Amino acid sequence: MRLSITFLFAGLALTTTALKFKQPPQDLCVDITKPLTVQWTRSSDDPPNISFVLWNFSGASPDVNETYPVGQSPPLVVSTSLETYTLPAVSAELATQFSQNNKGMKYQINAVTAGQGQIQDQWGFFTVAKPGGGC
Repeated sequence: MRLSITFLFAGLALTTTALKFKQPPQDLCVDITKPLTVQWTRSSDDPPNISFVLWNFSGASPDVNETYPVGQSPPLVVSTSLETYTLPAVSAELATQFSQNNKGMKYQINAVTAGQGQIQDQWGFFTVAKPGGGC
């Protein structure tokens, strides 16, 4: 019995909590022409810096896989130690394009390792609002 309990605790120790989004809630209609604040929790094994990517599901046309700031470069690089960041607004032109091309597919924001693109966590699913209007 003692041996099995030891393995249980060893297994739990290996499953550390990694970077996890905690705000905003999912299933929203989001006006991305306004800044969007995201919050996360982190652990010691997370990368020191992350970037954010706006992504939609396959089937939306055209596919969207845009690093913030969307439509601009270079990509944002944010320290994971901040645990909160306000993403910049997207232009009305791009937001209109994203809302029209949704075709019922929802968007996500991925936190990725800066410079490498490895997904650390995904926030979503949300619908992109038409600028000045609803979903």
